[in-house]
Amino acid sequence: MPILTFHHIGHYTEGANPHERGNWIEPDLFRQQLLWLKAHNYQCIKPADLLAPLTTGQMKTLPQHWALLTFDDGWKDNATQALPILRELKMPATLFLAVGRVGTEQMMSSSDVEQWIDSGCNIESHTCTHPHLDELPHEKVMEELTRSRDELKRLFGVESKWICYPYGHFNQAIVDAVQTAGYDGAFSTMRDNRFLPRQRYYLPRVQVMNDTQPQRLAYMDSLLYHWLHRRKNIRRYGTFA
Repeated sequence: MPILTFHHIGHYTEGANPHERGNWIEPDLFRQQLLWLKAHNYQCIKPADLLAPLTTGQMKTLPQHWALLTFDDGWKDNATQALPILRELKMPATLFLAVGRVGTEQMMSSSDVEQWIDSGCNIESHTCTHPHLDELPHEKVMEELTRSRDELKRLFGVESKWICYPYGHFNQAIVDAVQTAGYDGAFSTMRDNRFLPRQRYYLPRVQVMNDTQPQRLAYMDSLLYHWLHRRKNIRRYGTFA
């Protein structure tokens, strides 16, 4: 199964950012999506489980059917709407947390983050301030990469070894900086349901939207999805695809 991306679980409010409408998944639909995964014997994994196959190129270390559920940013609804469902269904997820935003409007509080961790879910880095990394000078990039990891450790006791690029923006200089900072790997917003070991520092994911019906997850795990998006990725991302 691909690495699945979620942002918001809850009810979209009219007047909110219209560009975010597609990212708001109704809680009942979210539960149905997860139930489809369970019914088809998908096992939830964490980013650390990808290290061996990315290092060796051998996928046999993973379950036959696996899914990595990822949430970006650390929105309040991830704690109030998504977490109870994840906990109910015993399906751990990974949150890429912009740690500098914790406690700000519409974002998770420190207590929310602690509940997320206590529920068996995972926390990884999403930088401190959620900047466009490719627009920053090198020293600022390194500060975002290292400070976010240090703050996750200081505030929550989390040893973060993985990072997700804010807005999905990266280039070779950013990839090099992430490696220099000592991360085991990184996630992008490139869309694909399969990855190569060379993509360890810009792993593709599959975006789950507010109209993703559960049965569509079968297509999202298919070779057809892979080939269609690979062609698009070659045009958009060049040698990173």
